[in-house]
Amino acid sequence: MPSLREREGDVIVLAELFLQRRVEQTGVARRLGPQALGALRTHPWPGNVRELKSVVERAAIMADDEVITAADLALTVEDTERLIQFNAELALLNHDDAVSAFERHYFTQLLTQHPTRAKAARAAGMTNEGLRLALRRLGIPHLQGK
Repeated sequence: MPSLREREGDVIVLAELFLQRRVEQTGVARRLGPQALGALRTHPWPGNVRELKSVVERAAIMADDEVITAADLALTVEDTERLIQFNAELALLNHDDAVSAFERHYFTQLLTQHPTRAKAARAAGMTNEGLRLALRRLGIPHLQGK
């Protein structure tokens, strides 16, 4: 079977499949934007299908919006350096602080992606009360009316 870099048309089909599976698992809507599609097509994919799957799943988690951008894929040197820096900063923290930093990022993104706390809680697989307690524990402000 030819490598992924030799089957350019398969890259987008597989990326969409991996993304759809991730959306079904999490309930968090995501789609690949035009810039992301272009970046996927032009990347050489030395790691083949496993690399593609990892890139798409990571982007689905880290994207700030519903539309995944080329920057979210972190296929460029600058994007990779940004992720390395973020990971390096987390690695300098003790376990509890690193988990808290990740949770703050996760819940902040979750709240921006969902119009209500109830929907955010559902997307996170939590109860409304569980979400409220997590936000309070992390010191993340949330609107009472939402």
